Amino acid sequence: MARERRRYSSKDCYHIVLRGKEELRLFRTEQDIREFQYILDTKLEEIGEICMKCCYIGKNHFHAIICAKQEMLTSFCTRVSISYAWAYNQRYHHKGAVFEGRFLSEPIDNKREYQQIFHYITHHRKNETWRMNSKRLCENWQEEIYEYPVILDVPADLHRQHIAIFSRIAKKKMEEEDIHSIGQLISNENVWYHVQKEVKRILGVRNDFNRILDDFLQMG
Repeated sequence: MARERRRYSSKDCYHIVLRGKEELRLFRTEQDIREFQYILDTKLEEIGEICMKCCYIGKNHFHAIICAKQEMLTSFCTRVSISYAWAYNQRYHHKGAVFEGRFLSEPIDNKREYQQIFHYITHHRKNETWRMNSKRLCENWQEEIYEYPVILDVPADLHRQHIAIFSRIAKKKMEEEDIHSIGQLISNENVWYHVQKEVKRILGVRNDFNRILDDFLQMG
């Protein structure tokens, strides 16, 4: 049976939904949410001609209003779902599909439809209490990445990507503290501790953390 063809919006505006396969819980922890937010930010920046108006991250699904040409929307949702599925499978040792088929999209063609869906998403968000920190609202998701433009994609070398994350966090902290070398960073125990704590918060508890740390130091 052929799939139903996509319906196009005359305004290039869509309500999109990504769902976990068979009610799979896509977002179990705050770290999962952060990881997904990193992916959203990266893909929006990569594609460029796309605008996310609002979004909601639930336990097993993701809603958003996105303004873009259909081909750009498809590219964005495909990249996001592939990247997060890869990260999810790595973290939870899950095998097989993570998302329920292709993403769902509903065209938004007028102001009334936009307001209805916007209200639905924002109402959904305000009444969801499962978050670890309810103060972190989705409309501020760009601030949530703490200005670390971390690229979470399907990497050729996961270890190299972790070192890159370490480097970006260290660089930002060095700029804040006016530190000009790795040696100065290490000698400042408080700042060095903060950098490592931030890396652990983003990457989670890892058995290979010392290896990541050593290779970061070797890179200088």
